[in-house]
Amino acid sequence: MPTQGACMEAGGQVTCDLGDLALGAKAQVEIVVTPTVLGTILNFAQALADQSDPVLGNNVVADITQVVDSAPLFLQLTYYE
Repeated sequence: MPTQGACMEAGGQVTCDLGDLALGAKAQVEIVVTPTVLGTILNFAQALADQSDPVLGNNVVADITQVVDSAPLFLQLTYYE
């Protein structure tokens, strides 16, 4: 669930359109999944905008989770303008 905008899932990929962010504003997206198999899960999130971004290095995050027992997985991405 995003703090603004909307998200949709297709083929295991979640895409969110958060709309406009004012300078200094932030939006958060919370995605909860329940793994169905044990092993390693790679979660990847990327923030894109149609404006110029002077700090591209903070637009991508990856997280590796080792599933040892079936339990809900929580991933939160915060994007600051």
